[in-house]
Amino acid sequence: MLMFVSMLAQAQPVVLSEEVPTIRERVDTLDATRCEAVLQGVFDELAPLRPDQVDLADASEHGEALVDALFASRVALQSQLTAFHHAGTLTPGCISGARRFDLAVRYLTDHFYLAGTDHDAWVGTPGFGGPEDLRAGDILVTRGAGLSSAGIAHIGQLDSQFSHNAMVHVDAEGRVWTVEAYLERGALVQPLDRFLEHGLGRIAVIRFEDPELAARGAALAYDRVATGPAIDYDEAFDSSSADELFCSEIGPWAIGLAGGPTDLPLHRTRFPRSTNPAMFDAMGIDADDLAAPVDLLLDPRFTLVAEWRAVEHLEDMRRQDAVVESVFTWMERDGYTLEARWADRATVDVGLAVRRTPVLGRALASRVHPHGDRGFLVAGLAMQQAGEAVYTELNARLDPVGYTSREEMLTLLERIRAEDLATWHATPRKARFHRNLHPADDGVAAQD
Repeated sequence: MLMFVSMLAQAQPVVLSEEVPTIRERVDTLDATRCEAVLQGVFDELAPLRPDQVDLADASEHGEALVDALFASRVALQSQLTAFHHAGTLTPGCISGARRFDLAVRYLTDHFYLAGTDHDAWVGTPGFGGPEDLRAGDILVTRGAGLSSAGIAHIGQLDSQFSHNAMVHVDAEGRVWTVEAYLERGALVQPLDRFLEHGLGRIAVIRFEDPELAARGAALAYDRVATGPAIDYDEAFDSSSADELFCSEIGPWAIGLAGGPTDLPLHRTRFPRSTNPAMFDAMGIDADDLAAPVDLLLDPRFTLVAEWRAVEHLEDMRRQDAVVESVFTWMERDGYTLEARWADRATVDVGLAVRRTPVLGRALASRVHPHGDRGFLVAGLAMQQAGEAVYTELNARLDPVGYTSREEMLTLLERIRAEDLATWHATPRKARFHRNLHPADDGVAAQD
């Protein structure tokens, strides 16, 4: 089999219409013992691929068919994971490989859209054409188009492209709702149309192996959230209790209400606590893992049904991913730590105080949850402020509409970090982001 890596080394253009079928071949011939190595190998081949290394005429001619083929390869991989699970041979390593495979194949698909393919933004299994084909019990694995969503997607040891889960419920009148949980508001229900208007960048639709059970669970969850006592947001990410809920607890909780399995998702995202303790301590997160939004996507009891992407936001999301990846690298590799400024603390304190005031609180219900943990919110705001400053600086140095490879962006971000660090040491007030994020105990005091 001709491999991408050897072609890149020989500076030969990659003919994607010939190479994409080899991805499907490797999925179809996958065995449990080599699952992780094979899937990781696909990631290693695709990750360094740049447009200038590809036969662009071929990619343009076959773009629509290749988008469908890449999606089909991910559906086929899900089927393989299900088979391994039923055979008792599915390992955590195989899931990790599948996660990297999923990431790389989706990014490759994005490139076809960035290059101008005419393929519809929805791609799915036969019979699925868009939101009108959603069923009760379906779970939407989504990514917002903002930087904070990128942070959530990358918070685990392995990166992902998703930051939120919502469950679909269809009421007796045929109206379609989502059941969700947000930091700002806790658990809630809202019409599907309103959910789809919330600045989404990606949606993956997954369906439980027992769709009728999932639909019953969605109905029970809807009734509990819509008519029962308020359920606060679970900032501790503790899946052992449903007294509070975070977004990716909703699906497993709902399916459990209907008598389904209680071990969803089968494999959970691990936090990099050992390499980034400062961030988790600052946010007050004691858990070692969580049921992350991406984890249900790769659970062998679900089927991938469809996927959508906001084509106009793809380049922005690529840049956000590079920024968040770099920021977490600085924390893990260079000992960077969060430092909230007085303005950050004041913003949270005022917001919480106002939200707890009955009249004003109702008016601000969509912005600040009244029972939010102060430490978690302050640390999150400090991280957001630092990330936005890095993102702004990156965009200022890139072509507004041009393509920059991931490796080139990471190199540029390292240069931005070094320059801002020098400013931080010389004139702290003028540093763009080191006032919120800087090496621990470096002897510089922020001057707000």
